[in-house]
Amino acid sequence: MPTVPEHSIVIHGEDDEVVALADVMAWARPMALPVLVFPQTSHFFHGRLPLLKQRVSQCLARGRQH
Repeated sequence: MPTVPEHSIVIHGEDDEVVALADVMAWARPMALPVLVFPQTSHFFHGRLPLLKQRVSQCLARGRQH
């Protein structure tokens, strides 16, 4: 598995129909990667892109915190 940069954050839709949230959590846990979960959000973040942009901007401004 490729190395993930230290200050990465994983953003995932709760209702992702392509990749199960449980699988993402299991993958991120050993690397201690933070996972930002968007409730009621699908794989492509339909209707949630403004909120996604806002949260990414906040994360970038504060570092890894979310």
